[in-house]
Amino acid sequence: MAESNGITLVEALARLVPQKRGPGRLDPAPARDAIAVSIAEAVPSGATDSATGIVGPLIEQAFIPGDYYFQTSSDGLFVIEFPEYTDYLDADSTTLRFNHIDPNA
Repeated sequence: MAESNGITLVEALARLVPQKRGPGRLDPAPARDAIAVSIAEAVPSGATDSATGIVGPLIEQAFIPGDYYFQTSSDGLFVIEFPEYTDYLDADSTTLRFNHIDPNA
């Protein structure tokens, strides 16, 4: 059996494994430049002017009867009915139409 020289097994293992924790063990953080300011704008294809926009709040308008889509839940217990589109009126009295996609198409 090897001599212990007065140290425990934990102390002997600690001497073999390099220490990665504690004060002064890590290099100082590198100096980095600040993140640059970035501004992006999404303009629909075919749009000529993006200066105007939607002015909230939006008020949903009554739906005129037309086509409705039906979506059945995966378990078949629920059938959700929704219109082909929904019209909204913004604060500038501009009508906005949101077209819904037929989930069965």
